[in-house]
Order: sequence, then structure tokens, then C-alpha cells
Amino acid sequence: MRFDRVPAPGVLEGDARIPDETLLESVRRSDLLLLALPEPVLADALKTLASHMPPHALLVETASVKTCLEPIKQAQLAGREILGINPMFAPSLAMKGRSVAVIRQHYGKASECFESILEKAGAVLVDMSAGYHDRIAANTQALTHATILAFAEALRQSGYSLTEILAVAPPPFRVLAALVARMLGQNSNVYLDIQSENPYAADARRRLIEGISHCSAQSTATDTRAFALWFEDISGYFGPEQRDLGELCASLFANIPLVDIARDNPATNNISIQTSVPEGIS
Repeated sequence: MRFDRVPAPGVLEGDARIPDETLLESVRRSDLLLLALPEPVLADALKTLASHMPPHALLVETASVKTCLEPIKQAQLAGREILGINPMFAPSLAMKGRSVAVIRQHYGKASECFESILEKAGAVLVDMSAGYHDRIAANTQALTHATILAFAEALRQSGYSLTEILAVAPPPFRVLAALVARMLGQNSNVYLDIQSENPYAADARRRLIEGISHCSAQSTATDTRAFALWFEDISGYFGPEQRDLGELCASLFANIPLVDIARDNPATNNISIQTSVPEGIS
């Protein structure tokens, strides 16, 4: 049975923090309790619902941040078979070939069965500890999202409309703008949880700020070799992955739709753009 605070066809109304008897009875009869909730709500739900689960039942949670749940798991759910999973992709994407982080507690047959369902759907399971998950996610998620949002905010402050910029935008810009649009179409609370709940996210944002400062310093250095040496340092970090990632980028660029030059001015096939300098921009 499925429960949500907002009922829908096939979904019963229920609040995991303040469960009614219908929800509790469903938990008592369950073989699997899957909690897909924001971190603060999930922490309360673990305390409220777990004690009503049968001893054999498997608990699965899908939190984006794992370490904050460990004290509850260790104190109140120490003997419970638990899988913490984090699909590293939006729900709208197919699972095949995509990574799912897995944090195991008292791994048993129920966990093995659940994992086999994910693997049959094509998921690539990556086993790790809660602490390792959050440290890695601070880079793959918190840092990535902060970079995209910072880029969007810098654009918003530019004084130009996005339409004007897109008229002459090269492929790298269009990819970054597409990432912004993708994020804006998702639930903002998911991104907030990643930034606010992950204990390593603040350090990721600090490194991003330092990276921008370093870029500025290398761009204005009197020694023109500094920028090239910086490129070499980054290339060294990317190592053998650079080639495959470069080919991936080339494939992305090749599949970006071309600008519809006839859209705005079909008579001349030219796009009319604002050429005056916005106030405050020099």
C-alpha cells in the first residue's frame, strides 16, 4: 500500500510523522517499508514507524543525505535490516545503466532480494558507508548544483535577457543553461536538503568560491604562463578520464539543436537583438 499526505488514485492519505491507525496497521503487516521522504521528515518517520514493523521486514530509505540518519539507525534500529539507497538521477530518467548508492545495515535475504529487483531494472549498485556517501555526494551533487545555480544567478544579474544571450550562445553555454532549466523543473526542496543537510556541502561551496577566485587570479597574472600551467594541473587531475569525458562532451555538443534563425525574422533570416549596453554595465 502507498501513503502520502496528499491522497491520489491508488494512494491513501497518511502522515508518517503522525500516523493514523490505518497507516500503522499497514506497517505492522508489511514485508517492506520504503520511506521516500525529505531528511527532516524521514528522521521523525524512522522514530515513529520502525517500532511497528515486523521483525522480518526490510526498511528502505531514499534520503539524499545519510550521516544524519546514522544515530537513529544505530540507537533505535540497531538490529534492523536496512537499505539506504540514493538513485543518482531524477525519477523521470530510466534506471538502466545509472548508479544507485547503497548503504547496508545487517545485510540479509530481504536486502538481497530488493537489490536484485534494482539490478534487473538495470541499476548499477555501488556499496558504500554513510560517511563516504555524503562526502562523495558533496562533490557530485552539492558542488554541481551550487555551480549551476551560481551560473544562473550571474546571468540574472547580467542585465541581458536570456533570449538575447541565447541568440549568440555557443554550445557550452547552452548546455549549462539547459542544466539550469532542468533543475528549475524539479522540486527545489530536494536541492535545499542536499545543500543544507549534507555536513560536507559547505566545504564544497567554499571550494567553488576559491575556484572562481583562483580563475580570476590566473586570468590577471602578469606571467601569462600561469593560466596554461593551471590548465596542466587540472588536466593532471582528470587523468585518463579526460579523453572519455571529452568525447562525451563532443557528442552532447553535436546533438544540441541548431538555432532557428528564421524564427524571429523570416524575411531576412536574421535575429534582431538588443545592442545597447544595459545601465550599470560598462
